[in-house]
Amino acid sequence: MENINKTELDTLVINGKLPPTEINQLLETEYYHNKKDWVNFLSRFFLGLGSGLICAGVIFFFAFNWDDIHKFIKLGLVVTLLLGGMIPVLFLKLKPLYKHILLTISSVLIGVAFAVYGQIYQTGADAYDFFLGWTIFVALWVFSTRFSALWLLFFTLTTVTTVLYFDQELNRHSEDLLMFVFVLKFAIIYVIINGIEYVKKEKLFDRWFDNLLQVALVYLVTASITLNLISEFNNYYIIGIVSIGVVYYIVLFLKGLRLRNIVPVSAIPFSIMWIISTCLFRASHEIPMIIFLILLTAVFMIVFVNKLLTLLNTWKNEQA
Repeated sequence: MENINKTELDTLVINGKLPPTEINQLLETEYYHNKKDWVNFLSRFFLGLGSGLICAGVIFFFAFNWDDIHKFIKLGLVVTLLLGGMIPVLFLKLKPLYKHILLTISSVLIGVAFAVYGQIYQTGADAYDFFLGWTIFVALWVFSTRFSALWLLFFTLTTVTTVLYFDQELNRHSEDLLMFVFVLKFAIIYVIINGIEYVKKEKLFDRWFDNLLQVALVYLVTASITLNLISEFNNYYIIGIVSIGVVYYIVLFLKGLRLRNIVPVSAIPFSIMWIISTCLFRASHEIPMIIFLILLTAVFMIVFVNKLLTLLNTWKNEQA
C-alpha cells in the first residue's frame, strides 16, 4: 500500500477492500501529520520568532534608553552581544539550524553596532554608506551558508543599499533605471540559483524562499509596466523589462504547473490582469470604462479562482 494516491484510496474504501484498521493506519502514516511533524514545526517556528524578538528587543533597548547609557557601555553591550552570538558558532558543536540562527542574529547585530558607533561619534555617513558597510560585513557569513532567512536579510540589505544609492548618489536618474536594475537583478539571481540546483541536483534553499523570489520578480515586472503606463519610462528600459517579464512569466508558469506550485500559477495571471486593466484605464477615464473594468475584474476573479480551486483539487488527488 505504499505511494497510494487519494483517488485510489477512495476507490478502495468505497469498494470495501480495506478494513477500517488498515485505513486508519494508512491515513496516519501517509496523509496525517504526526506528533513528530508538529514538534519539528513548532520548534522551528518558535526559534524563528524568538530570534526576531531578540533582535527587535536589542534595537528598541538602545533606542529607548539612548540618553541614559554612557557611550562606552553602549559599545560594550553591542560587542558583548555580538561575541555571544559568534563564539558558540566558532567553538561549540551545535546543530546546523542553531548555528544558522545565531549567524542571522549576529548579522542583524552588525547593523546595530554600525548604527550605535555612527550615532555616538557622528561619523557623517549617509544611509547609503551605512547599509553598504552592513552588507559587506555580513557577505562572508551569507555566502558560507544556505540558510534562507540569512539570504533574505542579505537581499533586503542589497535592495535598500541600491535604492539609497540611486537616491543619494545618482539623483539625475529616474525610477525607470532603478526598476530595470531590480528586475534584472532578481532575474539573474533566479537563473543562478536554479542553474546551480540543476547542476547539483539538489535544492539550495527552502521552498518558501524560492516562492518569495518568484513573487518579487512578478511584482517588480508588474510595478514597472504599471509605472511606465503612468509616467512613461525610457523606451530601452521598458523594452528590457517587458522582454524579461515575458520570458520569466512563461518559464515560471510552466514550472509551477510541472511542480504543482500554486504561487506562480496564481500570481502571474493576476499580474497580467492588473496590467491589462491599467492599460484600459489609461485609454479612458470615463464612467463606462470604469464600470467595464469593475465587471471585467469581477468575472475574472470568479472564473480564475474557480479554476484554481479545481486545479488544487486535481493536484491533491494525483500521485505526490
